[in-house]
Amino acid sequence: RPSVSLTSPVKSGPALKHAKSRAPTGRCLFIFALKGLERRRITGVRPRDWYEGGAGRNDVRRRDVAVPSSPYVAKRRRSMSTAAIVAVVGVASYRPPARGRHDRRPTPSGLARGGPIGRMRASVDATRTTSAADAADTSAADANAVPALAVFDLDACLWTQEMFQLREVVDRSQPVMGPLEGGAGVVGARSGNSVISLHPGALAALRRYHAGEYPGMRIAVASSADTPLAVSIGRSALAFLEVVPGVTVRDVLAVGWPEGFEGNLQIGRTAPLSSNKAATHFPILRRATGIPFDRMLFFDDCNWGDHCGAVAAGCQESDSGLGPVTVRTPRGLQPSVWDAGIDQYRIRREALVPKP
Repeated sequence: RPSVSLTSPVKSGPALKHAKSRAPTGRCLFIFALKGLERRRITGVRPRDWYEGGAGRNDVRRRDVAVPSSPYVAKRRRSMSTAAIVAVVGVASYRPPARGRHDRRPTPSGLARGGPIGRMRASVDATRTTSAADAADTSAADANAVPALAVFDLDACLWTQEMFQLREVVDRSQPVMGPLEGGAGVVGARSGNSVISLHPGALAALRRYHAGEYPGMRIAVASSADTPLAVSIGRSALAFLEVVPGVTVRDVLAVGWPEGFEGNLQIGRTAPLSSNKAATHFPILRRATGIPFDRMLFFDDCNWGDHCGAVAAGCQESDSGLGPVTVRTPRGLQPSVWDAGIDQYRIRREALVPKP
């Protein structure tokens, strides 16, 4: 068939659209087939035939060097000729699938929902859901001047280890037992030769929350664990470490949420998550829980990046212009740091409430 001209004045509308979608693809495939066949013609000889022709093992093949002939070479060339004919016929007879007027164009990988631009758009859309109809009821937390959502990073903040440095899921057959309030419980989870344990402030915060000291508050996790294995290790530790005897960290995280709800557990960096918590973790928490950014309190060690600064600046409510209160924990969550974070949130909240 004659080649399709992209500038032909005869074609217009659907015909021109069809030509534009077909011509570049056909040309590229045809050139690719010819280049590949030329390369195979030059180098498509068995090394044994080449060596039997008298050349050494370290000799470099050149285009101007005669290649010794053999039945294998002749057979290879006949096969390549057949392949060339098939390739040309296939390219000439290719027809793109018919597209209706209302069919959507294929989405480039970067713009897809799982691509980087798609994740960015999803996070931007999530930050715009600030209407009162979408917001959760935070009246109980507001009345007690506590955050409606306390968010914890995991590695080097909630607990002692970095999950990317570990290689095994927690071994439930070898718990590290120790004293907890109310008796002995699981205070350490073994992953290979390492032991994962909660920082003192994290253990105290979870215990006090479980005891009901912060009415109206709920808790969540935002961790950018590097790999799926790190995510699995982290989840296994949450389900094994205990806050009080018989009550795991995962049990405490589930308090106040519907049964089976996991929207408060944003762990990892696999799409739709990423290494940027301000772009993915917190917008997803905002959308999943309905709790506004300015009703959140966030703890992060920030040893590998300033997540606190990024979240405070990039996750703000449109009506108040405020984001989460953020607290850095470079040495892990200690009891004094937890209390300071609660006080910091209370001071800001009271400053926003008009005095009678």
